[in-house]
Amino acid sequence: AANLNGCSDTALVTVNSSTAVNLRIVSNPVNTTIIEGERIQLSAIGNNITSCQWQPSLYLSADVGVNISASPANSISYQAVAVNTGGCRDTASINITVLPFTLDVSAAFTPNGDGYTEKWVIKNIQVVRQHKVVVFNRWGNKIFESSNYQNNWDGTHNGIPVPDGAYYYVVEAVTVNDRRVIKKGSLTILR
Repeated sequence: AANLNGCSDTALVTVNSSTAVNLRIVSNPVNTTIIEGERIQLSAIGNNITSCQWQPSLYLSADVGVNISASPANSISYQAVAVNTGGCRDTASINITVLPFTLDVSAAFTPNGDGYTEKWVIKNIQVVRQHKVVVFNRWGNKIFESSNYQNNWDGTHNGIPVPDGAYYYVVEAVTVNDRRVIKKGSLTILR
């Protein structure tokens, strides 16, 4: 209502809430804690978005668009600024936590058919650019080797289960940031 020189007038203004952007950011994977070298997909979701700008543009596949990916070297917060067909603008942000890269090699596994620890696991092997995995027996004979290890070794050599006991491994990896990592140790197989 307005009042001027004793005269008053009112007007009704309707705001259509469906034109609001209601921006939110979703990630894949949903967990926003990643290992150094991993990539995370980020999507800006909202009503009728026509443009979306991401800031800062560090480590992004693109700084414009509703679907982008990021591979940050350090923990970072990204902000998306979106505009929709109604000209409405909205912002949203997401925090990405980046943990340092480490190869976590299992010291033992039990390929005995009970459904638990059937395969030898090297955590984070999937985020390296290249790698080589070699397992030796106690006499120094190579019994397993892979340059594309998928956490699938079941303790066999030429299709035959190796005996229980101690074995030795060497894992050489090059991270996506060109850092060379070598890990050596012993491995126990129990059936």
